[in-house]
Amino acid sequence: MLLYFFISVDSVLDRCLQHLLDVKSLKYLSNLTLQDRITKSLLHLHKKKKPPSISAQFQASLNKLMETLGQSQPYFVKCIRSNAEKLPLRFNDGLVLRQLRYTGMLETVRIRQSGYSIKYTFQNFVRHFHVLLSEGTKKASQEAIRRYLRQVDLTPEGFQVGRTMVFLREAERQRLQDLLHQEVLRRIVHLQRRFRALLERKHFLRVRQAACLIQNWWRSSQSLQNNRRLEHDMQLQQEAVIRIQSAWRGFSERRRLQLWREAAVIIQSHWRLYRQNCAAVRIQSTWRRHRARELYLQQREMAIRLQSISRGYLARQR
Repeated sequence: MLLYFFISVDSVLDRCLQHLLDVKSLKYLSNLTLQDRITKSLLHLHKKKKPPSISAQFQASLNKLMETLGQSQPYFVKCIRSNAEKLPLRFNDGLVLRQLRYTGMLETVRIRQSGYSIKYTFQNFVRHFHVLLSEGTKKASQEAIRRYLRQVDLTPEGFQVGRTMVFLREAERQRLQDLLHQEVLRRIVHLQRRFRALLERKHFLRVRQAACLIQNWWRSSQSLQNNRRLEHDMQLQQEAVIRIQSAWRGFSERRRLQLWREAAVIIQSHWRLYRQNCAAVRIQSTWRRHRARELYLQQREMAIRLQSISRGYLARQR
């Protein structure tokens, strides 16, 4: 089975071999075979109807390969056999290394590393690295680009500035890419910080507005409760005043009634005593009159008897 193996010029020899021997690289190469996930999904989709043809499998694998190539920057593509048995998911490092040596790939990599393999026009260089350039250096001029390359502390042998183009070696381009990546990350972090600050401020303003609304509602609720409590206290005080007034009036009325009762009792007792005295006087006067009358009647009767006796005696004496 053939594996589509592509090598970029910007990779060095040791990293290339280490990348080929890496497990992740083996998984990456296995994804480019005919038994990748797309082919398996196609087989699974056509299991019930009709199995895919060889051309359909090849087209799916080729589409996967073109998608992978589009995500990278390859300079040329080589077809390397992963193992002699043509089995999937099996990687023979000795066989692959011999093929790389016999095809001259290692020498090609060394030759391209020794020269200025990276070329940019002034406009492309400014457009690609405009994030790193200052305001005065963004003009696509030879002196401005040379001044910037000297400022970033690149080796003098690693770059050359011509009349219309900039020539770089892989190490210098990688350093510029790292600086570009760091600057982009710094700006991304700055934008994220500003955006998060904006979100936090909006969140803070919403929270403060919600807190103000809650505080206003709480204060109004407390004021309403205080008013209700004051009304309730005033009502209780009014009821207490009414009860105190009613109790005082009742006490005053009872005391006045008691005084009146005592006065009435005194008056009644005096009146009864007066009536008793009057009755006793009447009885005594009546009794005295009765005694005096009886005595008078007795004396009269005795006088009449004495007169009659004396008259009879006188009459008899005559």
